[in-house]
Amino acid sequence: MKRLAVLACVLALSACGGGSEVAAPIAPVAAARPAPQALRSADLTTGLLRVYQAFFGRAPTAAEWEEITAPTAEALATSYFTGIGHMGDAELASVVLAHMGVTSQTVNANSLAILQTALTQYFAAYGNMARGVIANNLVNLLPGLVNDPTWGAAARAFNAQVDAARVAVATCTPSVTTGFRGNFETLAASAEGAAAGGGFGKVLGGSLSITDLSTGRLVAQGTTDTSTGLATVKTCTLTGPFLLKLEGRAGARYYDAGRAALVDFPAGTALNAMVDVWEEHVGISALSEAAYRYALGSLGGTSAAQVRDANRTVLGLVNALLATPNALASVNSLPVQVDASSTATVLGAGRYAAAARVNGGLARQAAAFNSSLATPALAFAAELARDIADGRIDGLTSTGQRTATGAGSYELARLPVHVLAGLGAVAGRFGTADTPLTLVDETSNAISACGFVDRVGLMANGEVRIVRRKVPLTDITSGVTEHPVCSTARQPGLLRGVMTDVTALQGLGAWTLAVKADGSVHVLGDLVTAGQFPGVAAGVPLDNPQRIDGFTNVTSVANAQDAFARTADGSVWDFGRANRRTPTDDWRTSIPTTLTRMPELSNIARVRAVGADSYVAIDHDGNVFGWGLGYDGVLANGTRFFSGAGQVGTIQRIEAPRVARPAQIASLSNVVDIAYYRMSVMALHRDGTVSVWGTDESRIFGRGTEAPSLRPTRVADVSGVRQIGASANGFLLLKNDGSLVEWTAGGTPLQAMPSVRALSLSRAMQEEAKVHLVSGAVVAPGAAEDRAAAFR
Repeated sequence: MKRLAVLACVLALSACGGGSEVAAPIAPVAAARPAPQALRSADLTTGLLRVYQAFFGRAPTAAEWEEITAPTAEALATSYFTGIGHMGDAELASVVLAHMGVTSQTVNANSLAILQTALTQYFAAYGNMARGVIANNLVNLLPGLVNDPTWGAAARAFNAQVDAARVAVATCTPSVTTGFRGNFETLAASAEGAAAGGGFGKVLGGSLSITDLSTGRLVAQGTTDTSTGLATVKTCTLTGPFLLKLEGRAGARYYDAGRAALVDFPAGTALNAMVDVWEEHVGISALSEAAYRYALGSLGGTSAAQVRDANRTVLGLVNALLATPNALASVNSLPVQVDASSTATVLGAGRYAAAARVNGGLARQAAAFNSSLATPALAFAAELARDIADGRIDGLTSTGQRTATGAGSYELARLPVHVLAGLGAVAGRFGTADTPLTLVDETSNAISACGFVDRVGLMANGEVRIVRRKVPLTDITSGVTEHPVCSTARQPGLLRGVMTDVTALQGLGAWTLAVKADGSVHVLGDLVTAGQFPGVAAGVPLDNPQRIDGFTNVTSVANAQDAFARTADGSVWDFGRANRRTPTDDWRTSIPTTLTRMPELSNIARVRAVGADSYVAIDHDGNVFGWGLGYDGVLANGTRFFSGAGQVGTIQRIEAPRVARPAQIASLSNVVDIAYYRMSVMALHRDGTVSVWGTDESRIFGRGTEAPSLRPTRVADVSGVRQIGASANGFLLLKNDGSLVEWTAGGTPLQAMPSVRALSLSRAMQEEAKVHLVSGAVVAPGAAEDRAAAFR
């Protein structure tokens, strides 16, 4: 009977040590008893069925089984047995043993009495909250005693009941049930059970349905869990392919990473995902919706082959926007489900964590680009799906119509950099401490009052860092003595955490302007005189950024001598000249001293400076508007050529009138971005071609000879371009295949550079002959990698 003593002792895993062969062990006194520890079953299903049998005395029905979402058998036992505090210890012990088949028919009466007494004493000693652990231990211990002379018959009978239950619950019925049992990051998906949910954060209480695309028949429907956001999908022996539709309904909500909050998921909202093979748990997202629209719009159907083709095509388009370490394994990968309560380390490694970073990053960039969006994730999903339906990300539908509604949710020219910044912000909030931190933009300013030269870098998580060095004051300016405040400023070196939640930087002479996610604009840098920036007191911002009054919902700033801000509604605001030159030295009659809206401009995606005091604005329809001095025809309004002095000798210069107010440049259309280099301008069109105009002082357009142009001229042998920019040597063109070419001065042939994902180009970087190539790390042509490493 010693085995009986051991059996009773192990119920609570107490330190019993031996025992009488005829008497049950005495339960430990309250002051000395250790906390009971749980035994684990060989697999989750077996453990759950054992607990269910012990509590109910039978196997669960199929419907009851689907409702069980406990992550462990111990958790299920705890939920059952702590909920019956009204049942006495002796009664509970008797019921549990009977449900397990431990009766006078399977064991001798004396052994049954001793075990029942021991179990009663343990229930009494440890209290109601420990009943589940004790019962769980009992159901996991008895099955191993099949060969025991006393307990063997009971063990065999109990195992037979559980085995029969396994067969019953293993019978697969196509279904959608609320919740998912276990951790989907570690469990394999299959047709007999896969997790499904929102691809952009938790969707709580959303309606989820499955349709067999081979027959058009609705297979099953249900709702996502109101806590985890998940549902379990089973298609069993159906061959598919399948369409998963996630729809809004009254009371449903979803976590929008762009808003960092739960927002309504209203009725009439729907996203889709197509599944050919259940090789992963599925997230219904902007990316899966885009694949669905592409299958219908470009492939003409949703057969198994078309589903595979559509998912593969959209995956390629999206991964082309991402730095290599962030590439997705699939457009359907279910993101790790996050919300505002999630921990700061919930995102680790693997496809599901990567999906959470990317999908969340897309929503973050949408909110940063257009802070007026109430639901950035849904707005981005709708716009991207319309855009990709023709197999391209070009801002246009297959019929040439603009895909965005209003100001839109992304800017085509800067989407790769914006996505990288959004991804970094999500990784910073939910990722691990070793998440790679990438530099996505950089500018510089010189603080003449202190002899500081600052490189100001924007990291992918929205943090601004400064690499500061000290130089003699005479290297910056003459006749200036060091300001007293310099001694209390942060001294040379790497300055971390200067700002957070920043989405864009722009150099402005001796200052840097930083745009924050809330749409405000801040200035840091050199001495500020009274009235120079609205709301900024005279003094030295240095590395203590000061907010400029009047700015709300700003997404980007452009400047040469003047500065212009673009806001989320697509309007442009003029806030004058930092160095306050007199109006007689200007292209206009007066310089505003307060923030002033430019009524000629609306629906604007980006403002660019094109040389000395000349500017262009590109609207969402691809139209271009120009204003400013317009030296040498940079505004495409030249009237004649004339011989004049250039930087490299006598050249064909262009005479052009000044433009006092923004006016549309009729010779340009379908433009997504513009770059400037030495009195020459390049425009990138939606179809991946480029146009050029200007003096061509550097003999770039003529491939070694001057080829000036009064009006934009399409370059015949250049196509497949995704982004453009300028370096110290000429123009940079990033192509769709990831190759970068530099079109240099003197007509040097286009030089291939390493495969990259995005260009991050600031005016200061161009002036310093530096350009960042973002590919998971940052490098610069002709410069050492430590330029970027200095910010880490």
